[in-house]
Amino acid sequence: LIQINFVSFAAPLATLSIMDKRGVSDRQMAATLAMVFAMGQGNVFYPLTPFGLHWLASIVISVVGGLCAAAVAWHVTGRRLSVAESPSAEALPNAEQNSQGILAVINSAGSDAIRLALGAVPMLILSLTIVGLLQGAGAIDLLQQLLKPLLSWLHIPQNFVLPALVKCVAGGTAYFGVISELIQQGKVTVDQVNASAGLLIQTFDLPGIGIFLGISSRFVRLFRFVAPAAIVGILLRTVLHLILFNASALVCAFRQAATAACSPQAMRSSTRVIIHGKNGLEVTRINVSSPTLSVPVSPRSEMVPRLMP
Repeated sequence: LIQINFVSFAAPLATLSIMDKRGVSDRQMAATLAMVFAMGQGNVFYPLTPFGLHWLASIVISVVGGLCAAAVAWHVTGRRLSVAESPSAEALPNAEQNSQGILAVINSAGSDAIRLALGAVPMLILSLTIVGLLQGAGAIDLLQQLLKPLLSWLHIPQNFVLPALVKCVAGGTAYFGVISELIQQGKVTVDQVNASAGLLIQTFDLPGIGIFLGISSRFVRLFRFVAPAAIVGILLRTVLHLILFNASALVCAFRQAATAACSPQAMRSSTRVIIHGKNGLEVTRINVSSPTLSVPVSPRSEMVPRLMP
């Protein structure tokens, strides 16, 4: 949990490998994998923070989604898996058996992440090249036009088709490169990035699945129990991000509307109401923003409200 949220998506690989060598039960391993797939990765959270990503909210929601995915894998999808540890566990060096502090965990995970990230550069370049060729051939624009009715119904901007495709094919690092460029070009707003972070910032993509399942053949066998739980965790994160940041946008819009209504221009454009008595003398003036006004009048005063332009 600490490694993936505060370091990188590749940081938990060494820990998962150690867990596999120690013979951790299938049920516990499935819950751990579901948690890792459902959470966001630090190598996307931190670079996007200067562009306006709400780091604290993203981290908290990421942890909540990961724990939810782990609970679903443990109690629902993987409830029939064995809880017994493997008797053929490999003996580990003393250095690995000793408990480590948080800083030691982050440092060791960071070195492993750098090594694995460098090894993934060729695949990343190939994926970006394929996406670039598709974009140059007009396939991305065609896909946007095909999905336009669905995106309009879901109120999703069409500019998110490219980052979503890059995320699925090339992973989180490539997604950061594309979304940061769209932010600088003004095609995507910061509120939209925050609202979509729960769905698009996670490790459940083709590169992530391939890398994590490549650790052990046991992970491939457990994947059918892991995938549904990871999807549940990602959906929970998506809903929480939408609720949090769409609500913030509505509050800001309401404040702007209230400020505009109280502006001098709005006050000058208000309707003037003059109440006249029987003798025709003007009694009072009231400025209102509505074209109609209901004024309670006492029968004794015999005054009749009239709207004047």
